[in-house]
Amino acid sequence: MSRPVALLDACVLYPQMLRDVMITLARAGFYRAKWTDRINDEWVRQLVRRNPDRERLVLRTKELVNLSVADCLIDNFEHVIEIVSLPDPDDRHVLAAAIHGKADYIVTLNLTDFPSNVLEPYGIVAQSPDDFLAPLIEDSVPQACESLRTLRKRYQSPAMTAEEFLASLSRKGLNRTVGLLGKRIDLIED
Repeated sequence: MSRPVALLDACVLYPQMLRDVMITLARAGFYRAKWTDRINDEWVRQLVRRNPDRERLVLRTKELVNLSVADCLIDNFEHVIEIVSLPDPDDRHVLAAAIHGKADYIVTLNLTDFPSNVLEPYGIVAQSPDDFLAPLIEDSVPQACESLRTLRKRYQSPAMTAEEFLASLSRKGLNRTVGLLGKRIDLIED
């Protein structure tokens, strides 16, 4: 069975923990993650705006994000922007990249910006991170937990228990996903 292709919107890549979870599960083979330089520019600009004294660190993070997933960047999609229409014209580049990159999903927190009737002709579905991830890991909870244990252990400032890690994911809106992961919390612990 082929892995679904998901274009990650800037609002999904902006929060560190959500970005880390999405990338970790892509690296573990649950799906193929894609984005564009323009999407990167959006979340990087917001992070630099909030943390102007950490610009070099944010730019390094962007480099690492691009290196984290093979074949993640979609390019040469700009010609598609003019042929798509969305309620917010500023989001057309996201749909254009999804079309050009042959994405099955746009993973976003801004679902109203991507109406299903507009995406349907392209065979693309917009989903929240939780609605996207939960079905992917449902039959592979142990593998997801093992991948996320490694991620959890990387957080050292402050260090997090498995319960704290899942609580943080829940605060990021990953409630269904957390419900599944919580069944095997022992695999997220040390």
